[in-house]
Amino acid sequence: MIHNFSDRITRYNWLDGPGLPEFYWATQSVYIRSTIIQWLDAWYRRLFLKEERPPTILSLWGANGSGKSSVARGIARFHLFNLSCASFELIPWAAFVDDQLNGQVMHPNWEAHLLLLDDLDSRRPVPESKSTWLLDKLSGRLKYRAEILHYPTILTSNRNPINMTEFLTTSATGQTDAHVEQSATTLISALERHLFATLEFKFSHELRAKCNSDREFYRRLRESAEKHNNMRELGFHFLEEKYDEETWWTWRRE
Repeated sequence: MIHNFSDRITRYNWLDGPGLPEFYWATQSVYIRSTIIQWLDAWYRRLFLKEERPPTILSLWGANGSGKSSVARGIARFHLFNLSCASFELIPWAAFVDDQLNGQVMHPNWEAHLLLLDDLDSRRPVPESKSTWLLDKLSGRLKYRAEILHYPTILTSNRNPINMTEFLTTSATGQTDAHVEQSATTLISALERHLFATLEFKFSHELRAKCNSDREFYRRLRESAEKHNNMRELGFHFLEEKYDEETWWTWRRE
């Protein structure tokens, strides 16, 4: 049975999951907000004003729980509701790699108008045989999206993808695979060539130091979020301010 990833989005309601209102984004560095505005503005100007194509890859990276997926979800909603994005594909990388190495029954739409590769470094795409076909496939797909389709791609990961060479070339036993190095270098080169920006997400260490547990930390973040309009915090309202257009910020109208 062929299992399309578009079905996974509907089934698991990824786009309707916890969004930006679940996090207090003032804890993030200001450059995250300004860079996201630049990304959305660049794609607006490309799609509606027919201006120059922006670089197609946006990288969000940092520790687990620091908000990468929430921001990616917010950006995806914005593309769908405000930038006339006709199709969206989510690829949870670990599940995809396991599937490809053990049967290939999942067939993601690599030509979707917006693609999100979630947790890119959650699984090394090189089996014990040291075959690089899956790594080469990823390089080829990203280059095709960037150079032929000119469609946006969002990556999330714990590591900065530009510095993933060691992760990709080191086996589970800690041995360095020189055989994989060329393929890893090709992937990193493709990322660098088409990268719009790479954004590092961090916890608010000052707030965390005031909490006795992770549970209290997240509770206080949510309480802080209720006092702020986080979509405005990230600058998603730029269409209203700059182009006088009505904006749908999330899955519901604000």
